Amino acid sequence: MDPMKPAREIRQKDLDKNTAAFLECFQAIRRRKIEKVVDVRYGLGGWSTALLNEKPKAKVLGFEADFDTFVKAERPEGVKVFNTKFPPDETEYEARDSMRHFQKCDLLLADINALTLKTPKELLKAIDAVNPRAIIMTDIACAKMHINYPHYGLKEPNDLEGYFQKFNESVLPGWTHVHTARLHFFAASAAWIKG
Repeated sequence: MDPMKPAREIRQKDLDKNTAAFLECFQAIRRRKIEKVVDVRYGLGGWSTALLNEKPKAKVLGFEADFDTFVKAERPEGVKVFNTKFPPDETEYEARDSMRHFQKCDLLLADINALTLKTPKELLKAIDAVNPRAIIMTDIACAKMHINYPHYGLKEPNDLEGYFQKFNESVLPGWTHVHTARLHFFAASAAWIKG
């Protein structure tokens, strides 16, 4: 799967598996206070819609750079989506103003689609921008982990637990990995909490 493919071009069955993995990770953190949520790659809104089914009083601030995906995206009550990349640049006044109200958000949704232990820049930029208390992210390294495991410092192929331990040590120190869901060949979702 092309990591830069817009959500509108991804098969529905793959989107459904991605949302199911999100929900599995969400169950690990669902008892936490979740009122303010930032979704850095909103896509068609699957994750946010599923989240609002579980936490209907939450407010979601979403960002989707692809215009056609933005137009087709679901927008349930409680969601505001901007057609821009995350974080928005200085010319995106309304998006930047909305983001100010989501500082120290409760949950960061990071279905970045190109994230691995070796490419954490977008995730770290998002964490810095909104200072979340919890994160649910998608990591694509598992698709080729059986080949690339030495590249990630692992001794065994397909060692997701070892992989996320390395991710924790090098990318997210100070965070606790609480759950991994791999329901799809191309990606694994993981939940993290601060502290």
